[in-house]
Amino acid sequence: MINVIKTFKSDDLEQWALFSSDRNPIHFDEVYIKENGLDFIVVHGMLAMIPIKISIDDHFRNQDFNYLEIKINLKSAIPVKQEIQYLIDFQKNKFNIVNADNISLYAGIVKKCNDIVGPITKDFNSRAILSLMPSEQLQKKQHDFKKFVHVNSSNWIFWDALLFFFYISNNDKSPLANDARRYLIDNLGVKDGNNVTVYQVTHNLIISKSLFSSQNSFSIDDITVFTEGKDLIEFNGILFGSVMYYFFVNDVLLMSQEMVLAAKPK
Repeated sequence: MINVIKTFKSDDLEQWALFSSDRNPIHFDEVYIKENGLDFIVVHGMLAMIPIKISIDDHFRNQDFNYLEIKINLKSAIPVKQEIQYLIDFQKNKFNIVNADNISLYAGIVKKCNDIVGPITKDFNSRAILSLMPSEQLQKKQHDFKKFVHVNSSNWIFWDALLFFFYISNNDKSPLANDARRYLIDNLGVKDGNNVTVYQVTHNLIISKSLFSSQNSFSIDDITVFTEGKDLIEFNGILFGSVMYYFFVNDVLLMSQEMVLAAKPK
């Protein structure tokens, strides 16, 4: 059992926002927090997940497998400036983040698998990664991300974080975001986007063993990315939607990322 105690500070949230561009007001704006019925500034989910991913990478990197599947359920928000505990049990391939009262905040599983779910070949809408971000900016992103991980951490952790950056940077223009806005207006009476709190509820990955290395075995020129939004579902007045990202190298799918997000009107 791996047991890690950590407290995220305001500076940690700012550093993650600089990398990811995620400036959702639930992470920074105390007035917004109170207006939306929350009691504390919320740690970014992707930031809080990094220690889990580092432990998974350290444990599995030298093992034999085709793909590794990781499923993380963000059950409750993690408060800033409060001690949390990472409990990772690789005998059972389960992990938890708990608070001081031993209440589970995040929980998940990790397992080896033989295949990856997604397009067999890249979609015609796939974009070369260098068309989304110039090589100089990509190199800076890789450099900036090193503050969040170990020196020898595998690059899949960075690529996962970069896909999230692409989501944040392009979300307002996506078909899923447009569909969600229309649904919130037509069905839930939302007239102002500021009256909606958006947060992540799950993060699922399937990763090829070939990405478990601190060095890229491929050229950046060979990377393409394809994204698609899934159907919207309303439950108890909250709108849920999922976003899929597919990471290709030389037209071979090496990683899929699924994020389920929730939009909750005031």
